[in-house]
Amino acid sequence: MKAYSLQSLVCLVVIICWACTNRHGLSQQFNTVDTVCNANDTNILSQKVPKELVDSNVREIEYVININNNNYSPAILFSESVDKLIIKMQPFIGDYSVENLNDTNAVGVSDIKSPVQLTSSAEICTLIRKVLDRASTEFDLRKTERIIFEFALFEEDAKQLSDKYARTYGLDHDFNNMNMANLIKQSALFKQLSSLFNHFAIEINKVSVEDMMLCMSSDNNIMLDAIICLETKR
Repeated sequence: MKAYSLQSLVCLVVIICWACTNRHGLSQQFNTVDTVCNANDTNILSQKVPKELVDSNVREIEYVININNNNYSPAILFSESVDKLIIKMQPFIGDYSVENLNDTNAVGVSDIKSPVQLTSSAEICTLIRKVLDRASTEFDLRKTERIIFEFALFEEDAKQLSDKYARTYGLDHDFNNMNMANLIKQSALFKQLSSLFNHFAIEINKVSVEDMMLCMSSDNNIMLDAIICLETKR
């Protein structure tokens, strides 16, 4: 293992802290779970998806955490039909403007707003729990069938599991969704999410992975991204 001087290590820590503070050009004012939990100016914003954009038997509401006038990722969309509920955690806030339906020049979802992207899985889970608390007053969360999100949303864990996948299976052949699903089921992230959703009587019993691909992390390292689906036991 390569040895580093104390001075080099101090410089490395300073560089890492600077990069985290300036990610996406936004100051991370809320960089601890306690700060997020105890912030006085915390609001949960919601927008109902117009009926024109969903099936007649589906009700959809999207929630996002707003702290001191900053929106925080993920935005969480709840889609409810008669017998099931699907929860989608998304990096951007959706554009559900009916007037844009036939407008080819309408602003795309990713161009509307750029929520602050947290890197800590613990912080992200704190925000998700706040949203679930609010959503539980409007939805029966026990009806949850699936929870869907992009792997890169939990960047810390995505980088660690990408490294583990590369060491175990390599990156020089077609990606195997089942292998990644097995790694996720054994991960700290899966335990964290299982505990979080169990609190709301949502029991996760299956992980599936789709559309695996290589992407760049916020610190310009290569990692794997994918669509993750957590299926529940009902």
